[in-house]
Amino acid sequence: SIGYPWLLPEDLLKFPPLGALNFHNSHLPDKVGPNAFGVALINGDDNFKFCSHRMDGTFDTGAIMWKETMPIAIDDYLDDESFWTTKLAPVIFRMLEKSIDLAIAGEPGTPQVGKPTHAALFDESFRWIDWTEPALKIHNKVRSFFGHRDIPHGAFAKIEDEGHIRITRTIPCSSPDKTKTPTDSGHTPDVIETDKKRPKLSSPGAVISRNHEDNTFIILCGDKPLKVLKWDKVLS
Repeated sequence: SIGYPWLLPEDLLKFPPLGALNFHNSHLPDKVGPNAFGVALINGDDNFKFCSHRMDGTFDTGAIMWKETMPIAIDDYLDDESFWTTKLAPVIFRMLEKSIDLAIAGEPGTPQVGKPTHAALFDESFRWIDWTEPALKIHNKVRSFFGHRDIPHGAFAKIEDEGHIRITRTIPCSSPDKTKTPTDSGHTPDVIETDKKRPKLSSPGAVISRNHEDNTFIILCGDKPLKVLKWDKVLS
């Protein structure tokens, strides 16, 4: 289900001859709950993880049938349709096929081992960006609010000349003396070229470059700059 918010009663789960299966977007019992994608991004995980498990009348507790892992690219956004169709769909279909085959073969699954960790929805105050934090951490915060069901879309920030804004797309910038490395989708992080006519700004939260044609800007974070690709103003 990956986010289905209603619990099916245990009596109903007894009807299917081969049992009932559920999909979860983590390797249970890690990240139990509705926000496993968001917690994986905030934690800076290298991979999104998925599992199928037998349903037993409570949330995310049944025996594990199959597991999958998918690397997280720097420009993966869960509100992007292509993420679901080109990256996630093959993983889910493979897991579905394997899980059904195991159920037909009578596989009971492997009981979950270990203490559960929880992936609760983030508090609204967590949506606000602190520019003193590292660029990658801010980037992950922005994409952890991807607008699915109870998860709002975008993170909030305050910037000079614009006031309060909502940010929905970012990409960390590389430094001028480093080799640019394309991401999985071919996107190359920007190398900073500041306006030489502008005074040097060094405080986190300072906008150091703007492109008025595509409405993007580059802002300084706690460790390095971040390019803001999509944003809109928030009404006061």
